[in-house]
Amino acid sequence: MEKMNFCSVFLVVVVLLITMMSSAASGDESPRYFGINHYYNPWGRSDDSVYFKDNSKRIHGFKHTGIPAESGGGDSFAGVAWLDFNNDGWLDFYIANGLGSKDGLMMNNTDGTFRNVIDASGIGGENGSAGVVTADLDNDGLTDIIAVGETGLMSSPSLTNIRVLKNLGEGKFVDVTSTSGLVSSPRNEPGTAIHATLGDIDNDGLLDLFIVAPGSLAHRTQPPNSLWRNNGDFTFTDISAASGVAIATGSCVATFSHYDDDAWIDLYVADCNEINLAPTDLHVFKNNGDLTFDDLTVKLGLDTSKTIEPSATGRGYWMCIGLGDFDNDTDFDLFSTNFGLQLIPNQEMGFFEKNTDGTFTSVENEVGIGGTAKNFGWGCSFADFNNDGFEDLIFAGNLPAFGLIDELGSPGYLFVNNGDKRFSSKQLPVDLSSRYVTGLATADYNNDGFTDVIMATGAWEGEVSSRPILLTNRHYQNKNRSLTIKLEGVESNRSAIGAIVKVYLPGRILTKEVRAGSSFLSQDSPWLTFGVSRAKKISKIVVRWPQGNEEEYKNIRIKRSPIKIREGKGIVR
Repeated sequence: MEKMNFCSVFLVVVVLLITMMSSAASGDESPRYFGINHYYNPWGRSDDSVYFKDNSKRIHGFKHTGIPAESGGGDSFAGVAWLDFNNDGWLDFYIANGLGSKDGLMMNNTDGTFRNVIDASGIGGENGSAGVVTADLDNDGLTDIIAVGETGLMSSPSLTNIRVLKNLGEGKFVDVTSTSGLVSSPRNEPGTAIHATLGDIDNDGLLDLFIVAPGSLAHRTQPPNSLWRNNGDFTFTDISAASGVAIATGSCVATFSHYDDDAWIDLYVADCNEINLAPTDLHVFKNNGDLTFDDLTVKLGLDTSKTIEPSATGRGYWMCIGLGDFDNDTDFDLFSTNFGLQLIPNQEMGFFEKNTDGTFTSVENEVGIGGTAKNFGWGCSFADFNNDGFEDLIFAGNLPAFGLIDELGSPGYLFVNNGDKRFSSKQLPVDLSSRYVTGLATADYNNDGFTDVIMATGAWEGEVSSRPILLTNRHYQNKNRSLTIKLEGVESNRSAIGAIVKVYLPGRILTKEVRAGSSFLSQDSPWLTFGVSRAKKISKIVVRWPQGNEEEYKNIRIKRSPIKIREGKGIVR
């Protein structure tokens, strides 16, 4: 048992559960959706169609590796984060790798390809990572990197990995972990780090750090999550004990986001790995403005034993956090992946609509997602892939048990927003059923105005390597427009994490927020891309900066994109 890892024990339990449920599952004739390997028009409408092409071969110099079982390893999670590390106006990405291998810093060559520059960057070592989060930690105009996470080998407490990488400019980084304060002894227990998120909790202009602790099934340990205050000099102070967010319930993902309209950024946390295998909650922690938080889970209706189907036997095993305004009512609705119906009855994906009173209502069936996404999931993201002004939803993810349980593998799901508070399930251009997809992140990496997708794949026992998946949005015959906005904080943190932007169109308000860390172990684009349909002019843009001040810009013509808005200065290009 010493060398069994999280996924190994997890998988044994899943197999036992499926065996007991096999007779019930055999009668399931609900529709299944699988990928295809060519272009198609899923809507039958020439103006709003979206085409993804699998351009994974355009990623050069990186493969994800795992540790062989005989060496005590096995599973290896992988996250991916978009960033512009060299400030050339093109998005690059950082991708996690397995223990014993180097992570990847993938530079955008501006021709649709990426190359790995990890060696030239000065980011040394072969420690591997799981979760990745990026932002400007010291407000010097350069995007820094924090990589965290157990990478598969849980037999030694020393393998929990946290790395703080300071961007020096000109493509160079330096590892400042040893002086950061993040390597104190409590952080060296098994299962203390897998995912991180950044947000300015006290509005001092510096981004603070929250790290989730999934725990270790092999070691039977359940350490708490931790909250670290940024001191401004690449050191952090542990303020977990008094914060109210240091829960020990097997969290797997978190993101800072404004739950309400006050000036203080709040925190969403999803649990998935409670070591007694009990179903768990989706948490919302309200920031009180004094470095403490209140857990509003039950008050908001996210005590999910009450909000999923009435016959549910538990709450959930929540793997990702996706926040997006799918109904354009200017607040953020919540999606999370789960075990999937193929594994445990009633444990389907969770879609929670935010109500006008701040509570959430489970609406999987009403929006057209309930029952269709039967398979397991990890990463997820809201994005407007066809630029029609309505947020779509993508998610994917597998347990590495291919061949052991019939149809366990998830093909990956794209749900297109119909604009009437319902989604239609569409296929991706690649079948992911046999790919160990974990992290997922969206961004317009080729600056063509349409949002693309990167997926990180982990490695499993017996696999030599697993390569990332790049889905390029080809938007054939789609003439919808978009507006990409880059924000730069001045009084607020330089990356503008926590800023909320509203774009006003005739009869419609589009709302997005800048975040650092969400999905599963991953991070979407730091730039906000708004689909504006056929609009040629934006009547108004309102930016609420992280510290609470609002700025308004009127009559913006869409001549070119992206535009840059600097706090207190307005549109600067």
